Amino acid sequence: MRQCLSQPFHAATQRKLVPGMICAVGLIVGFHAQGVAAAALDESFGDVPLAGVALTQSPTQVFALAVQPDGKIIIGGRFDQVAGQSRMEIARLEADGRLDTTFTSPFEITSVGAAVQTLALDGSGGIFVGGAFMVGGVLKTLAKLNADGSIDGAFVEEPALRLSQVSKILVSGDKLYVASVGGRGLDRLNSNGSFDATFTLYSDTRSYANLDFAPQPGGSLVLSLDEAVVGIGSDGKRASAFTEVPAAYPKLGSLSDGSLLFFANFAEINATAPDKRFARLGTHGGIASSFPVDRSVRTFLGVASDDKLLIEQQLPGGESIVRLDADGSADGFVVPIDDVVRTIAPYPGGRLVIAGMFGQVEGQPRTRVARLLGTSVGGSGAGGSAGNGSAAGYSGVAGAADSGAAGDGGTAGDSSTAGDGGTAGNPKEGASGKGGTSAGAGSSAASGGVPAHTPPMGSSGGCAFTHAVSSSSAPAAWLAIGALALLRLRRRR
Repeated sequence: MRQCLSQPFHAATQRKLVPGMICAVGLIVGFHAQGVAAAALDESFGDVPLAGVALTQSPTQVFALAVQPDGKIIIGGRFDQVAGQSRMEIARLEADGRLDTTFTSPFEITSVGAAVQTLALDGSGGIFVGGAFMVGGVLKTLAKLNADGSIDGAFVEEPALRLSQVSKILVSGDKLYVASVGGRGLDRLNSNGSFDATFTLYSDTRSYANLDFAPQPGGSLVLSLDEAVVGIGSDGKRASAFTEVPAAYPKLGSLSDGSLLFFANFAEINATAPDKRFARLGTHGGIASSFPVDRSVRTFLGVASDDKLLIEQQLPGGESIVRLDADGSADGFVVPIDDVVRTIAPYPGGRLVIAGMFGQVEGQPRTRVARLLGTSVGGSGAGGSAGNGSAAGYSGVAGAADSGAAGDGGTAGDSSTAGDGGTAGNPKEGASGKGGTSAGAGSSAASGGVPAHTPPMGSSGGCAFTHAVSSSSAPAAWLAIGALALLRLRRRR
């Protein structure tokens, strides 16, 4: 072999080796496509310069997202400037990421702990806002805004709600579900802001600082407390037929068939249980199925329209958003980020908006907000947008493809540039993909959702993972290339 490589190549030999070189290049591309997903950052959505000029003691971040039918994006969190203009805790962005100057914030500067934690849209352009914020010198935790950001005076917050910070809102018909941290628990309100007398306030003697909830058929709900998953009836009372599941800080998500799953740390409840587990609830509670997950998983972000799972995980290369199949195995979609994702929301065209504390996505500057290609979100994710959860609702994706505009892998098929990797492949499901043609369960009841048959709204939270994803197939590729070249030389001699 040493002699062969040390001798000059004859011109004819060089010409004969060209096809082999082409094959080698093809192998490189093929192995790379399988090991590393194609770039997912949507560069048509630019960097959003958020700042907390007057909030120097608190980190600037976005907790809540809501996507309007016209493609504009409402963001809520802890900030006071966007693109150099004053926007206290809430702002609206154009479809390309620029500040929408027609939308202004009604909130005033107050303590460093104030922030918008959750958002929800109604069917007429109204915007429900939850968290803790100052309006007219009065501290509020729930408000309704008009389409231009002004306060809707017809909606009057119940004074009792001001005692605890609202962490999640869900609109259901003419009712409003409100989860709050501390003091109250889960309330149901009428459209004018008054308490619904037919619903009993749900509270629990156990901690529910991260209270999350998911609507079920018939008006019942599933709640995740800090240490358990429980069920309540449409009247707000505890459902005795629901088997409680002990779990630490569970994050809820909805599958396309309406069943619920959650990600939790069971070891904090029972030392003999797995450290972390991704579980599917039975019809009447209890665990129907589950699988353990890697300790490096940060949180469960949401369920895609094809029941794939989105998580945030600390990989060897750094923090990343990872997509999993329903059994917990990674499908190759990995998006590097440099800090925490707080909330995600589906966007028309099979895209996804993410927000949180990050400043870079795939090495590109993206200050707290970015949009991704090649994946879409249909089910809800973890808890309200406060802390680890999101402003997530339970809206489905209206006709979105699995991983792009033209099938599982985007416009070029299974492995298109908008999907899992590569640049080629055959479309599987056509332009409508596997997503339904209408929004998922409770779209109009989504935190950030809108009525069905409109573009997908809302946002989501949390998931689980089993194995780290890396480009470990590269060494195998080079071995295969070397073997191919050697075989080619032997045949030509």
